[in-house]
Amino acid sequence: MERFLAAAEGDNIDELKKLIRSSEPTLKKMASKWGDYTPLHVACAAGHLNLVQALRQLMPDFVETKDNYGLSPLHIAAAQGHAEIVRELLREPKRLCSVKGQDERIPLHYASENGKLEHLKQHKMGKVINLENDEGNTTLHLAVSVKNIQVVDFLLGQHALRHVVVNVNVYNKSGRTPLDLSGREAGDRAITRSLKRAGAKHRIAGGSSLSLEGESEANIRSPLLVVAGLIVNATYQSVLQAPHFKTEVDKTYTKGFLAWYASWMTGIFGRDLAYIVFITGNTFGLLVSVQMTISLTKDLSVKLRMLLSMTIMVQTYYCHTYYLRFTTLEKQFGLKNV
Repeated sequence: MERFLAAAEGDNIDELKKLIRSSEPTLKKMASKWGDYTPLHVACAAGHLNLVQALRQLMPDFVETKDNYGLSPLHIAAAQGHAEIVRELLREPKRLCSVKGQDERIPLHYASENGKLEHLKQHKMGKVINLENDEGNTTLHLAVSVKNIQVVDFLLGQHALRHVVVNVNVYNKSGRTPLDLSGREAGDRAITRSLKRAGAKHRIAGGSSLSLEGESEANIRSPLLVVAGLIVNATYQSVLQAPHFKTEVDKTYTKGFLAWYASWMTGIFGRDLAYIVFITGNTFGLLVSVQMTISLTKDLSVKLRMLLSMTIMVQTYYCHTYYLRFTTLEKQFGLKNV
């Protein structure tokens, strides 16, 4: 392969083509041995336009070949930002634009995420601009997620000029629009303004009820998780250190809030009903906060571990509640477990 790369650096195209013709069987064996990573992939990665042109003409099958990761030479060139090579590969066939590689990404996705603006300018984006990867993200989603204002402005500019129709309010599989992915940092504000000028919106009808008007989910997730965590902790600790319900109201009791609360509840509901009201309300609060935590983390990589830990915590809560049913009532109310 070194001979081809060295020859590609020169200007003698005829010599390069002659070398390719004489080595065609060897080149195909190399591609098979390397997991379909062809010499054209190598040329695209190295940025050798001469070699790309010669291989495209003499070995056109390499143009559409995908390696073990599902990447075509066009994916490689787009990710590297080699605009001239992209133009060369796009001469034929046009369907290369929509070839999906690893994670269902098309070449345009790589160019957008890596900020390769020159590639975007060469790309015929009309039919592929709104194609999604395996997470449901479009080219605009990816550009916003990496905070690339130049790419975002270019895509929205093409949309404004009606060269392409960019869906600025499309949801990904997490239910987020491009505007939902924009945060509050300095770079994000410029992107947010550009998106809103193009008519982008946060969650609309059918979206998650956890989204707030004018706020991205990324901005509200953290404080909501903190609130949910505090409620989980408070309700769980309340059962571990359950209040002792007295048989009658003690108005002079001043040893802490739980003791006063238990005495007050006994006076209003009676001892048996007071205990039931406490356990029912506390359990409801715990379950709602647990469900809220699971909902907020459902699209994170730790969602399964979070679900497992919450399930175990609820299980221990119910075990302790069942234990309290006998120990507390027997000690304070004279009930026996029969």
